[in-house]
Amino acid sequence: MNYVYDILLNFQDYAYDFYEWNIDDEITHIRKAPMVRISTEQLEKLNHYRCQIVPSFVKKIENKAEQFTNRSVEKIAYLFLATDTKSIIACLLNAKGIVVKKSKLLVDEEEEALMMSKNLPFTSFEIHKLRKRKIREFETRYDQSMKKRLKQEIYKLNKQNVEKLKYLYYECFNEKEEDTKKIIQKFYTELNCHYQDISKKLFMGLDLLKVNY
Repeated sequence: MNYVYDILLNFQDYAYDFYEWNIDDEITHIRKAPMVRISTEQLEKLNHYRCQIVPSFVKKIENKAEQFTNRSVEKIAYLFLATDTKSIIACLLNAKGIVVKKSKLLVDEEEEALMMSKNLPFTSFEIHKLRKRKIREFETRYDQSMKKRLKQEIYKLNKQNVEKLKYLYYECFNEKEEDTKKIIQKFYTELNCHYQDISKKLFMGLDLLKVNY
């Protein structure tokens, strides 16, 4: 069994990209988790459907994953990472093999795991589709696309020009903040919960900073 070590996961009904994680989400610090290489078709199935994994594979991963807790390390009964060497989805299962929660990885942790995945052999096991996941309500595809774009711009500013990020924060909220983690968390939370209100301010602020779209 091949493992990925020391990663953060955000288990939700959908496997959200890291920039959609909310400040109040419960983040799980994984000590180790088994990772298998599967086809892109199977990975898309896991991503877009509620699925059930065959018992033979569930048995193989039983108690193989571990998480850090406040005082010790605890086993996770049924957890594995699936990859097609292009992207990764973490799947948390119940005893019946049904995928109950999913998570994406942080960008740098995913990049490291993907490099390792290219040397993995293919693992073949059946994945049964139960139902397709629900489309997010009350958001148009355009809104979803613009929300993603804005989060990417915020992420880039944090990497390339922190002073511009702080300026953008002040323009949007009329208050100063020096902690970049708090800045990013508030931007992402506002975009997730109050997109219509914050998006206009963000576009205006980014325009003032002459960010190219």
